[in-house]
Amino acid sequence: MLLKHVLNCEVHMTIEECNEEIIQYVHENKCMAIFTQDSDFIVSDVNKCKVLSSKKFNPRNMTTLQYDREALASLLNIRTDQLPFLGILGGNDFMDYETLRVVHRSLCGVGSRNAPYHIMMPAIGRYIRTLSNQPIDKILETICYKIFGSKSSLDLVKCLYNSYLWQKKRDDLEITNLPTKWSEILNVARDRHRNVVVPAYIWGILNDRVFEQGVTVEDLRKPSSQQMLSITVTRLLRQRIYGVLLKEYEHLINTDVQIEEWCAENTFSYEKPVFVKPIAPTVEHPGLLRLWSDDKSDEVGEMKWRLFLSCVSSRLISIDDWRLLTADLVAISATLFYLIEQKFIDEDECNAIIATVATYSLYSREKLIDLDYGVHNPRCTHISICVIRTFAFVLTAMAACGYPVPLSGELVYLKFEAKLSQIKFKEMKKKKSIEEMCEKNDKCIELFNQMKKVINPVFQKGSVVEPEGKSSEKRVDDGDKQSEGEKIAVKLAQMKVL
Repeated sequence: MLLKHVLNCEVHMTIEECNEEIIQYVHENKCMAIFTQDSDFIVSDVNKCKVLSSKKFNPRNMTTLQYDREALASLLNIRTDQLPFLGILGGNDFMDYETLRVVHRSLCGVGSRNAPYHIMMPAIGRYIRTLSNQPIDKILETICYKIFGSKSSLDLVKCLYNSYLWQKKRDDLEITNLPTKWSEILNVARDRHRNVVVPAYIWGILNDRVFEQGVTVEDLRKPSSQQMLSITVTRLLRQRIYGVLLKEYEHLINTDVQIEEWCAENTFSYEKPVFVKPIAPTVEHPGLLRLWSDDKSDEVGEMKWRLFLSCVSSRLISIDDWRLLTADLVAISATLFYLIEQKFIDEDECNAIIATVATYSLYSREKLIDLDYGVHNPRCTHISICVIRTFAFVLTAMAACGYPVPLSGELVYLKFEAKLSQIKFKEMKKKKSIEEMCEKNDKCIELFNQMKKVINPVFQKGSVVEPEGKSSEKRVDDGDKQSEGEKIAVKLAQMKVL
């Protein structure tokens, strides 16, 4: 989303196994190089396309290492067209190391010990040479027997072999093996996914009812009572998104649906998934096809807004203030509202994050790089991570609802910098005023107030500030009532000034 809508790059999203689609793209577009760290491309039929290391890339002098397919084949004394056999026997995304461990030990003659790579790879090369004069089908059958002891998984072995080869691209077929309306929804969803109109999560949820998210900079060893992890904090938001995306599917199959979530929640997360139920929308849902259509009527626009805000919170009923926000403030404001309601951050922490967003534009890239925030605050880092993750799910909710705010670079770009947030958290801890946290800049204070106004309903009370020179008094928003204690506090403050 960032590459396409912010940096204006040409981006293609894959539907099936991405390696095969990349190999097709390489051949059809005569690409110069694949920039990757995936060893599958070293053994694939990529014609004369170079395979360049992304891990060894030096952005200062624009140099990297080239993985040489011919040199690898020569080193193992096999032909380059035999490298796919090395991919199957060496282990890949579908043939894991545990499955192949017995084969590796047998080929290397190391008994019960694990075979080191510098011994294992030449041993696989020697084995491949023994198969050289056989037809491909016979070779694959022999390899299947070698790995599994039978032909039961021959289809898998053939599929793996074919995944390394270039096969002429087939036109995308219409999805028709499901109820008509759902097939139509999937066809539209696939196009939106391919064209990067929506975050990648959506296709996985709609097509497979699976959600996956990898690790982030959080300590999975800590119990949830000590640290709420971002994936746990955002589960309710995801459940509401699932409800929007799968409402029609549940109606068509007339049964409850569950989403299989594979996420980093603790040290044992990847041993088994968590199954999560969608939460049905509490407001009108006109159907995904209508939400995703070109209908720009006020009626559909209002339904998009209400549906999106209901994903964020059941308390967000009025859409008027939200519609006044510029695109770049909508998603981050919704992010903070959600995190406050989940009791993940308090009002002071919220103010520090808003001040970070509000003052972001005052800093050039060079100035951000040179920022010195002093002693690191772990709580601030954890909040920053959770803000970034939640922001991504808020964008997913907006995409699912057909974008109440039109899709743009301003919408998908989070104006948030981790080092700047450390500084604003320190200022917040020192009890600096909002004007000071906004660096006494009128525009920054105005942005702060716009965000705080839509977030304030989550607090029992809330305030906005005026730019310096206009008024520095706290103002109670319309609809809020001052308690007797607050009135006394204001009176005492006035007396102190006098």
